[in-house]
Amino acid sequence: MVETLEPTICHSEGGDMFISIEDQFLFTNDGINWLTESASMDWYV
Repeated sequence: MVETLEPTICHSEGGDMFISIEDQFLFTNDGINWLTESASMDWYV
């Protein structure tokens, strides 16, 4: 089974902001594997 966790922060009222962090995990009989690779820490605006 593959599971995705997507915590999200939204803010508006004139100060737009949107943050979404997504992690994917593979659950097997042998355990859990983290599938998400580390993202670059560069900001794109």
